[in-house]
Amino acid sequence: MESYITLGEVYAFRRNYQRAIAYYKQAEAIGTSLPFSSLKLNTCLNFGTAYRETGELSKAIYYFEKGISQSNYPEMMGLNISLTNGLAQVYAKSGAIAKAIELQKGALMKSRKISNSLREFQSLMALAESYSPSHPAIALNYFQQALIVGQTKKANKQILEALSHIAALHEKSGDYKAAYLARTKQYSIADSFYFKDISIKISNLQAQYELTKSQAKVEQLKFVNSKQLLEQKIMFWIISGSIALLLILGAYFFKIRNLNRRMNKANADLIQSNNVKDKLFSILGHDLKSPLGSILSFLELVNRGWLSEEEKSLMLIKLESQCSTTLDTLNLILRWGQMQLKGVMIQQSDVSPEKAISRNVLLLKEMAAQKSISIEQNIEPGLQVFCDADHLDFLVRNILSNAIKFTPVGGIIHISVQAYQNNQVIFQFRDSGIGIEPSRLESIFSLNNVSTVGTNNEKGTSLGLVVCKEFISANAGNIWVESIIGEGSKFFFTLLRSI
Repeated sequence: MESYITLGEVYAFRRNYQRAIAYYKQAEAIGTSLPFSSLKLNTCLNFGTAYRETGELSKAIYYFEKGISQSNYPEMMGLNISLTNGLAQVYAKSGAIAKAIELQKGALMKSRKISNSLREFQSLMALAESYSPSHPAIALNYFQQALIVGQTKKANKQILEALSHIAALHEKSGDYKAAYLARTKQYSIADSFYFKDISIKISNLQAQYELTKSQAKVEQLKFVNSKQLLEQKIMFWIISGSIALLLILGAYFFKIRNLNRRMNKANADLIQSNNVKDKLFSILGHDLKSPLGSILSFLELVNRGWLSEEEKSLMLIKLESQCSTTLDTLNLILRWGQMQLKGVMIQQSDVSPEKAISRNVLLLKEMAAQKSISIEQNIEPGLQVFCDADHLDFLVRNILSNAIKFTPVGGIIHISVQAYQNNQVIFQFRDSGIGIEPSRLESIFSLNNVSTVGTNNEKGTSLGLVVCKEFISANAGNIWVESIIGEGSKFFFTLLRSI
């Protein structure tokens, strides 16, 4: 189900909504027999958005209202707000602006109630756009509230978006002075945010240029007004010429060195890009091609009637495991690819490590039970960390699943979470597995890491730890590993402790 949703989102991103709807329908068909979950809500949201963009407004309303009715409780309030805003956009598109505004105001109240600044910003911007055609003064008020939300969170992207709409609204109403001020502030923030380093260098060069020009002018005046010092002036210009030559040679040398540095950086970037490409094709060619080949071979045997029922059952169990692993691999590749295109998306809040670990231990309990592996926990009560909750889930799930994969039957995994130095919290995952070779420890969190099979021939891509490293860096933490061959491994990572 999740893979169909992901494929649908890819086609929706490309604005191929008809193809996206086809994949959403397949996900919906699979999810009919499954219990209620956030995946079903996301399916409703995706259906509603796709039908809205294709102009099938009645279908869009159906799915948005279905999702809203099934998400009206605290744990799903974020999705409830997104669904409500999506429904409001449908009504706005159909011309029912009053109904759209009513829904958007409700979404705004909910977002403020749960202190969700991102959805509060989205709701304020949506309200402003709804009021803009007929009530520009009210629209301006909502745009300014959205601007304050962005400034409070120091979210430059949201600040720039709000300022752009404010300037456009002033231009439309004829208040060009206010529009100019908004645009000026917008460009100023953009310059300081995107071009700060370049601006400093340009300013320094300009100051140096002005200083040199000023010195030359002073010397010229001295030459004109002091003929009696002609010989001294000639000597001065000889010396000045020598200095200028040295400066030119120095500048030329600096320019060459700078070009070499840029070339080296470009070569390093090219090597990194090639490594990324090679890694991706290696995964696609090996970890995805082999399972698909096994499935085709099995289907050929079934089609020709060469397998008994017992053999079919055994093969189906193996194929189910392979498909599950392949799906995990595909989801990881998609997530990693999204990070390469958009960077790490982050929404930090206070998170309970105890709840995150318990949730993921329960999720992987069956995987550990198949190898009779016991999981022990030692979590300091009351600890909270300030991080992205989804990132922490991924970290715990990936490191714990690796520990299970490389721990033999009957082994033990110990999870510890304790307060740490400098207002941090340290997470430790210790297993009694096969350990990691010393030659691999330095590259285990990079694309140069080579994937190995688990104690029961479990397969992986080695991308998981690369993504873990990216998430830890985004949340101002550190990650490292200690390992002894034959004795097991210890994975550590730190996150900021909530104040």
